[in-house]
Amino acid sequence: MSSITQELPDGIVLGESVDEPFLAGGILPENARYLPKTGYLTSGVMFLHFRGGEVLPGNYELTEIVFPQYIFGQLYEEIIEPELFFDVVRRSIDRRRQNRKFLLPLSIAYPNHMPYNPLPHDQFPPGAELEAVSLWDLTIHVNAERQVEVVAAHEKNRIYDR
Repeated sequence: MSSITQELPDGIVLGESVDEPFLAGGILPENARYLPKTGYLTSGVMFLHFRGGEVLPGNYELTEIVFPQYIFGQLYEEIIEPELFFDVVRRSIDRRRQNRKFLLPLSIAYPNHMPYNPLPHDQFPPGAELEAVSLWDLTIHVNAERQVEVVAAHEKNRIYDR
């Protein structure tokens, strides 16, 4: 994640790929009130693509690993072991839909202490319907009223079911 800048970051093209309707689902606009200043912010976001065209936000929380970036890579465009990553995400979706985490029910499983936004797993389609995981750099602009607008998005990687 980058810091907030007053100028558009180098290499960012305003309007790039922002016509994708699912992009706004990758941010939580209500969190903008906690930002110390206005400006531009770029960060990596993940989306889950299911059969039938449904696209939902995802994040590294789906790996159920505390520091997944050390296993799968720091940069979204260079996911290490993409087949394993996809399989871990798919299996995690199914476990969470069953209110489970690894072998335990969520009610008694080790508490989630990862810095990722919890996802509404019970609303996800079955993991067998997952077709792809896309990884993006998303640039937002936060104005003085702390309203958020997606101003640029660039798809860095897409991992497909094999």
